[in-house]
Amino acid sequence: MIVRIRREAPADIDAVRAVHTAAFAPAGSVDEPVTEAVLADLLRVDAAWAPRLTLVAEVDGVLAGAVTTSYGILAEDPGTVPGFTSDWAVTS
Repeated sequence: MIVRIRREAPADIDAVRAVHTAAFAPAGSVDEPVTEAVLADLLRVDAAWAPRLTLVAEVDGVLAGAVTTSYGILAEDPGTVPGFTSDWAVTS
């Protein structure tokens, strides 16, 4: 078995969606987009996306895993973060 970790390429996107679906879809509902796949797609077009740190894993040449990375800001007061919207607010 040969495992290879590399940066995600545009040609990998459909395979990444398939991996997310296989991993996270409830039994019997693989035709619906899963949250993890939708989130990865949204992150790829977000200014905070970190393409150099977005990786895929291949096992014997077949895509078997993926990690999508984005930058974030930690702030005591979210209102001080430029571009912050309350849509992303987490309350405790």
